[in-house]
Amino acid sequence: MPAPTSSYLAVETDRGVAVATILCEKLSERESQIIQAEASAASRAAGFRLVLDCTALTFLPSVGLGMLVRLMQECRAGSGKLAVFGLADPLVEVLKITHLHKVIPMHTTREAAIRAVTG
Repeated sequence: MPAPTSSYLAVETDRGVAVATILCEKLSERESQIIQAEASAASRAAGFRLVLDCTALTFLPSVGLGMLVRLMQECRAGSGKLAVFGLADPLVEVLKITHLHKVIPMHTTREAAIRAVTG
């Protein structure tokens, strides 16, 4: 497990990709802002190649969805990529209902997500 950047996010670099592990189960406005700032900084340092580990997440409200969209936009603007993995089935359904699965690549494993942003 990577060292926590804060109580909400732990970041490590794997093959030049920032892998950010969300440590909290639910994302309120406060958590989303902190996670976005820390993941954004990690993404910039890794050439805008970011993988989010969402294994711990059990609840993803609209502020969390907005955070994902902003991180994806930032990665694209920097000519990089964002991928997520570890989403529980109910959260995958949320992304499908909101059609975000079309713009935010979802993977079942860390390895697949890293390959998606490096390929």
